[in-house]
Amino acid sequence: EEWSKRNEQVRFQYLPITARDVSLEPEANEDEQIAYHRAHPDQFEKKARLNLRFVRLSLPAEGDSARASEEKRLLARGRGIVDSLERGIPIDSLAAEWGGVNETGPFDLPATNIPALGRPEAMLARLERAHSDTTVRVLGPEVTPAAVVVAAIGTREPKRLPPFNEVRADVKRRADAEKRRTQLEADKLAYFEAHREDFRAPRAQVTRVLLRPGAVTVKDPSRSDIDRWYSRNGRELTGTAATEKLPALTDSLRELARARLVDDARTARTATSLTRIAAALRQNPRGIWNVARSEGAKADTLTLVKDAARDSVFPVALVDSMVGTAGRAQMGTVQGPRRFGAYDVVWRIDAVDTAFTPSFDAARSRVERAFQEERRLTDETEAKVYFEQHRADYKTKPRFVVEYVQVKNPAPDSVTVTDAELRRFWQQRRADRFRQEEQVRARHILIPTQPDAAPAAVAAAQARADSLRAAIVGGGDFEALAKTFSSDPGSGAKGGDLGFFNRTAMVKEFADTSFALETGRVSQPVKTRFGFHLIRVDEKKAEGVQPFEEVRDAIRSELARARADSLGLRNARRMLRQIAAVGAVAATRSVGGVKTSEPIAASDPLPGVGVLQDLSNELPALAVGQWASKPYKEATSYVLVRPARRLAAGPAEFDEVKRQAVEDMKAAKKKALVAQKASDVRAMLAAGATLDSAAAGLGGLKDSGLLTRTGGFVPLLGNEPRVIDKAFTLKAGTVSDTIQVAQGVVWIRPDEKRAVEGTSFAKDREAITNELLAKKIEAWLEGRKKTVKVEVLRADLRQPPPPKTRTVTTTIPAGR
Repeated sequence: EEWSKRNEQVRFQYLPITARDVSLEPEANEDEQIAYHRAHPDQFEKKARLNLRFVRLSLPAEGDSARASEEKRLLARGRGIVDSLERGIPIDSLAAEWGGVNETGPFDLPATNIPALGRPEAMLARLERAHSDTTVRVLGPEVTPAAVVVAAIGTREPKRLPPFNEVRADVKRRADAEKRRTQLEADKLAYFEAHREDFRAPRAQVTRVLLRPGAVTVKDPSRSDIDRWYSRNGRELTGTAATEKLPALTDSLRELARARLVDDARTARTATSLTRIAAALRQNPRGIWNVARSEGAKADTLTLVKDAARDSVFPVALVDSMVGTAGRAQMGTVQGPRRFGAYDVVWRIDAVDTAFTPSFDAARSRVERAFQEERRLTDETEAKVYFEQHRADYKTKPRFVVEYVQVKNPAPDSVTVTDAELRRFWQQRRADRFRQEEQVRARHILIPTQPDAAPAAVAAAQARADSLRAAIVGGGDFEALAKTFSSDPGSGAKGGDLGFFNRTAMVKEFADTSFALETGRVSQPVKTRFGFHLIRVDEKKAEGVQPFEEVRDAIRSELARARADSLGLRNARRMLRQIAAVGAVAATRSVGGVKTSEPIAASDPLPGVGVLQDLSNELPALAVGQWASKPYKEATSYVLVRPARRLAAGPAEFDEVKRQAVEDMKAAKKKALVAQKASDVRAMLAAGATLDSAAAGLGGLKDSGLLTRTGGFVPLLGNEPRVIDKAFTLKAGTVSDTIQVAQGVVWIRPDEKRAVEGTSFAKDREAITNELLAKKIEAWLEGRKKTVKVEVLRADLRQPPPPKTRTVTTTIPAGR
């Protein structure tokens, strides 16, 4: 019985209905789920997959004088293997003399590289054909950096769309999300249509012309133009005094002068263009496009609406002015030029409509805010009804009106900490605080295995790890292979990078290998409880002490904060003594006087101040009208506290517990929904429906995986040993009655029961026997102790033995 409890496993299908399995938002029914599956095949399609079995004919290292001749010989052998494979000879027999068959494991097509083989171009090209041509069965021979490779296609899984039942849970999740999105969008649109008047927004019709000064082209000045400009402006350009001789015009000065001439010409040309544009906008607005084009500018008309999407040129404040009463006053007046970013802009307000109703999309941001506010008010209205029905469940906590004085700590930057103090702090703590453990920076590729995996599955995982290592040693890119094949979600996307870590940060097997590896080397597959790892160490940091200069700023910040805190505490205590001597008004004037809080519970933060250490525990015991005997610490200050009034606990009003009432109301709705769905399932089962059909509209049955009695944990349900016990008692294929669980209800149907792989009663019997006997003896002994008198007769056993002492001899150097 004990052996069975420890080693028997059960697997069952189950239908849970809990709060997490229901939603107050719309859910897709089965017909809608089926329709979604048909309409979105791309979301569920499984790619074509292949598994290659290959022979590796090892080559000498590159640079070896024998490599060329050996490569030629092995290519010939490889072609012979291809011919044999084409004639139907099994690859296992052909691979025997070459160390046996290797496998890639299943991989998706089309492929950009092949697991364990990297990017053999000819094989990849032939795989393109194998994607659709089932007559392609053999690949190679092809030369890779480490070997000549011949591969045969093992298992082949064509691209397919899984049937609805196979992906039912994923379909339901996606269909629910789509239904909620479309329903929410419809609700927002309906709200907008019902409240169109609320979304009126003034708008302005504007004509504007944009000129980019930097894009204005001007004639390049001639050499004589530059000479004349320099003779007039050279002293300003070079900073030469009137009494000094003007420097000769060098090439660099000539370039500066040319740039100034071009800039001045561009500025003048821009001003002239803007003047013409403004004049045209006043006299002939319809012809502004031709004028703008001739001046190298861009004209456009735009509609500006308050609270709509931000304009790319005009700032928000200017747009608000244009669409308001100021805009109506400026209608027809040409404004500008003004610089906005890279543009000089001239514009005219043509019309202003103060009663404009925008489209739903244009008003979306305002609609969404108003819609969410209405939902919040609706929730609060329903919660108020719930609150009235359950008033007795809502009580206020005892509350206190607190008078307080806040004494702020000095700013850490204002506190003096000498260099000697910093260095002394480092010296005193260098052996512990600033000791740097030995660290390595490593990358890894994880090929996972399950804890209860069969030996064949473990062997397959190790074979795959071996193949990947061979590919890396043969020149494969570790980082690229990690991104493609590593099952570690945290490091895989980063090329397997784990950053720096010490020995205790990883499981023992992983750490031992990492710290033993030489930098740049790739380990053999390392087995841990997670699976097989290939590890490469990139950097190492030796054990030692962090240099003072490296930690100086951190020490200074720490000491300054601590000293500022000590000064704040000292000031607060001094003020507490002054209050007792001269009164609160006089003593606290320098820090803003005494403030009074609104009523708060002991566990609440002090409004405007924050959480005070220890106050939540001590406030109920403080005497009303008396200052607490100590300051209370806040993050950057100390606070003196005096309870002014104590308010007893009592019935709460809705506004005091509004948030909790809303949560309780929604939880009650979910509970009722769980009960309704459970009732529907019971009715279907009672009418003869199968558990599968009853679960169809709820996302289908869940698979527990293999579970033992000792665990008690059921996926999606949590710790539910009663469910597992029930699964062990039911016959395979039998559906349970409704089982109440902490989160709702569940029905189960056991599929199989079997012992844990590799265990046997005969092998474990003796150990379990001894363990059970030891427990029985211990229980018997404890029982006897309670029923008989125990007396210690020997005097030397009545007293505890004296502590052992030892003598330590030390030598103190002279002068210490």
